[in-house]
Amino acid sequence: MKTHLKRFLITCLVCIATTNPHVYAQGKTFFRYTNDQGSQVISDAIEPKYAVRGYDIIDSKGGIIKTVPAELSPEEKIRLKQEKEEQRRIEKWDAELLSRYSTVEDIQATKKRRLEGVSNSIYSLKLTLSNISDTIKHYQAEAAANERQGEQVSEDTLFSISRLQKDRVFFEQEIERKEKHKQELTISYDKDIQRFKIIKPTKN
Repeated sequence: MKTHLKRFLITCLVCIATTNPHVYAQGKTFFRYTNDQGSQVISDAIEPKYAVRGYDIIDSKGGIIKTVPAELSPEEKIRLKQEKEEQRRIEKWDAELLSRYSTVEDIQATKKRRLEGVSNSIYSLKLTLSNISDTIKHYQAEAAANERQGEQVSEDTLFSISRLQKDRVFFEQEIERKEKHKQELTISYDKDIQRFKIIKPTKN
């Protein structure tokens, strides 16, 4: 009785194995990729030249276990790196805005305060520049008067004019730098305001 049962079970297992190949192939994985002719190929191995184009790892039933994307070109790698860097920059920017300000009005107030500070600095520089210019004119008029009278211009006067002219150039450059900084601040705060409205829109 036991012998007949054993034979029956063995016969059933053989029938299943021969009629359903997925049973004995269970657990095995394959590569599915596109060859040079544009046709899809399923194989238990894949050449490197096909692997760089991307492929699927599938099971014996054709189910996708993992999809490996195509390797990026050098240009695509650069573009992807730039996109990631830009994303990190924006995330950092957003975090800084949210940590510094609660409302758009906060940014506008800070902008006004900073611009007023720069404007006051420019005003002071211009006053100093005006005084320097007036002093140069004074020395130049004095030198011209001496020359008209046939007198030699003193070394002290010439030295003072030369020094003041250098100072004038310095203050002119400093005013130009401050004016540029003021413009940059205006643009920067305007961008902050626009960005803040996006990440923290006002509730109606």
